[in-house]
Amino acid sequence: MSAGPYEPPKSVVRDAPAEPVERPRQVGLAAKCLWASIGIGGILLVLDYRFIAGASSAATAWIVPAAVLGVLALFTAAISAGRNWARIVFLVLFVIGALPYFAVLAEMFARSKLTASLSVIQLLLQAAAMYLVFTKPGSAWFRRQA
Repeated sequence: MSAGPYEPPKSVVRDAPAEPVERPRQVGLAAKCLWASIGIGGILLVLDYRFIAGASSAATAWIVPAAVLGVLALFTAAISAGRNWARIVFLVLFVIGALPYFAVLAEMFARSKLTASLSVIQLLLQAAAMYLVFTKPGSAWFRRQA
């Protein structure tokens, strides 16, 4: 049979299969920092419950922080899987959350040195994770996913 004028051209394409790119160690370390941050957030939820419950209803005192930790876990899983959008959205949320954080830090230390110290550690873990995923080789790995 002859090729009709509306048939697609026939050619053999022999591309080499793409080599799977390993996740850089820095991205794995960033994910560990974020998971540790979530763990600290859970501890802070328990330790700071009386203050949170005094400022709002008991249901809100558990639901909102737990939902925030859940969203943080989703972003952490997505970052660990190499989703570029997740690291960008997490960075934006981190900056938005860090700005008012410094305004209330002195009040946090006045209320409880333990919870304030854990909160600072949590912030430093998240900042370290953002540094690791936005500098090479982590940043190059995320761009290759696009």
